[in-house]
Order: sequence, then C-alpha cells, then structure tokens
Amino acid sequence: MHPDDHLVALRREGAAIAAALGHDLSAEVPSCPGWTLETLANHIGRVHRWVTVVIRSRATERPEFPPRPPVVDHQWFEEGVAELAAALEEAGPETECWTLMGEVAQARFWFRRQALETVVHRWDAEGARGEPAAVETELAVDGVDELLDVIFPTGLKLAAEEPTGFDGTVHLHATDSPHGEWLVRLDGRELLVGHGHEKGDAAVRGTASDLFLWLWGRVPADRLEVFGDESLPSRMTQVLRAP
Repeated sequence: MHPDDHLVALRREGAAIAAALGHDLSAEVPSCPGWTLETLANHIGRVHRWVTVVIRSRATERPEFPPRPPVVDHQWFEEGVAELAAALEEAGPETECWTLMGEVAQARFWFRRQALETVVHRWDAEGARGEPAAVETELAVDGVDELLDVIFPTGLKLAAEEPTGFDGTVHLHATDSPHGEWLVRLDGRELLVGHGHEKGDAAVRGTASDLFLWLWGRVPADRLEVFGDESLPSRMTQVLRAP
C-alpha cells in the first residue's frame, strides 16, 4: 500500500473508533481482557500523540511516552487522530526519524504502523458494542506483510532465547486477494517468508481480515480452514507472539 492509502486508512479507522466510543466508556472490550473502552482510548490516543512527537521533532531517539490525560473521551481521541494525520501529511513518507526498529528510517514506517495499529483497535472497540466490521482486504494483506516482514522478525531477534517448537512450513492463503499468499518457516531466530503459492506442511485459509486478526490473536483458528498438520499453525503463532 502507498503511504497516502495508509493516511486514508488512519483517518477512517480513527473516526470509527471515535464513533464506537460513544458517551459510555465503561463497556468491556472482549478482545482485550481487563480493558474498557476508556482503557483502549487512553492507550491508542496516547500512542497517536507519541508518534506525533516523533514525526514533528524528527526524533532520532525514542521519546518519552505522554502522560495520561485528565479526561479521556471521544473528542480528546479525535483530536489526537487529527494531529497525527496532519503531522504525517506535512512531513511526508521520506522524512527520517526514529522508528520502533530502534533506528532512524523513513517516516513511511509510521504511516503504515499507525494505520494498522489503529485498525486493530478499531476492531477491538467495535467488539465492545457488538459485531465488529472486518478489516478492509488490502489493508489486512498489508498487515499480514508487516507482521511477517517486520514485527515478528524483530521480536525473534530481541528474544532472550532462541525459539523452539515451530518446525515445518505453514502456507497462509487469503482467499479474497490475489496478493495474499505466504509460506512461513523458522530458521533459528530468522523468520523466512516466501510470497506465492507453495505447498506447506500445514495450510491456513481464510479472508485476509481473519488471517490478519488471527495472527494478532484477535480471532480463534476455528474462523479459518486448516489443512495438513493441524497443530503446526498454533505452534507457529505461540512462538511468533512470545517475544
């Protein structure tokens, strides 16, 4: 996806979170045990403001996380989304700044990361009010790419010990996208990911949204079709999420 598409997604998904917050923030969030909508809004709203500081200051080191605000409500949350979107748009994707990789890189990292973090929490927030809407297909495909190419590999490299318990290959197939196929295997601390139609020891099929949410631990494997070694996908997610 292009950074412009990520910016559109950030604004759209942020507006959907604000709508889900409503006026009662005490509702529990089923996908985040122990959280209420207020907890969720406080978390993602402060993340948005934190990244805004990174972008506007052109930070080269990790800045302090902002303190909890005196009032958390949908207006405060909406202001944070607007400020972040404006900061990203003004800076552009090629501006260099600190990233979660622990290094200075182009701000396009944050265009993508914030769009995807916001959509996951949009799904969480809507789940507190009823049945959440699926993640848009191409955004979900991009989210799987980010997990397999960035998030999980970084976690594996930072893990205290070399991971064990994930031997074999898992083929992931998004049934609603021509771009959604991955072959995943682990070599020591390195996650090897192929893109394309290849046979694995196990195969997991479902919509891009369900694959993305499953990898994030938001939906159970029974939302998906699993073929071959049925224990392998769950072992894979346990290893990849552990760090």
